[in-house]
Amino acid sequence: MAALSAAGAVLGLIALFLYLIPAFTRFKDVDQVRFGAPAQMLSIGYTIGYILLLLGFISIILAAITKAIPLILATMVIIVIGGLLLLIGVIGLIIGTFRLKDMIHDSLFTVAGILLIIGIFISYVTFVAWIIIFIASTQAMSKLTQTYANTAVYS
Repeated sequence: MAALSAAGAVLGLIALFLYLIPAFTRFKDVDQVRFGAPAQMLSIGYTIGYILLLLGFISIILAAITKAIPLILATMVIIVIGGLLLLIGVIGLIIGTFRLKDMIHDSLFTVAGILLIIGIFISYVTFVAWIIIFIASTQAMSKLTQTYANTAVYS
């Protein structure tokens, strides 16, 4: 189970920072009203949230080694804030997937959004949501590329 969680975390981070955040930033440039808030929530929530969690976990290990109780308590606050920011990032992703469904008309984005909501409470479901987001995104890119190619041929 730990290996599956670690694999999901690594795939999620790669998808987030190499593909999803840049994609939502581009969607925001195309449609500020629909994708402005989700792009900002996704970018700020995940980026700052992961940084705070990483710093928090490193600090808590150091604090535990040195037995500095006040530092442990302060670090726990940092970890909680990082977790809340990650939740904001997840909420931005959920909103974004529902809006992608409206824009691209692919119900897989809705399924992924629902699974992400469930994944807030049952973390293993998130792994399936990421796979569905990948499949839906690949299909959407294929449709958009085909539509663009057909438009270029006939114009």
